[in-house]
Amino acid sequence: MKKREKLPMDCFRAVWYANWLAVGGVLVAMLGVFLVSQLGSWWWLIVSLPGVPLIAAGYRLYERRVRCPGCGRVLATLGRYSMELPGFCPYCGKDIRFL
Repeated sequence: MKKREKLPMDCFRAVWYANWLAVGGVLVAMLGVFLVSQLGSWWWLIVSLPGVPLIAAGYRLYERRVRCPGCGRVLATLGRYSMELPGFCPYCGKDIRFL
C-alpha cells in the first residue's frame, strides 16, 4: 500500500486552517450562548465550552505557522491576525504573494 504524501504546511495553508478553526470555535460558542438564552437552562453552556479550545488552537496555529519565508517572523502586524496574508512581509519587505 502506497503512503500518501503530505502537503507541506506553508503560510497560506496555515492561514486557511487557523481561520476555520477560529470561526468554528466562535460558532460553537455562540450556539451554546444562544441555547442558554432560549432554553433558560445553564447546562446548555457546556455546549459552548469546546469553542474555546478551537479558538485557542486557531490562534496558536497562526502564531506558529504563519511566518515570513524570508526572515521567519510572524506575519501579523501589531498583534492583529487577519483573514488574509499581507502582500509583503512588514519586517523585511519580501513579497510573499508569489512563493
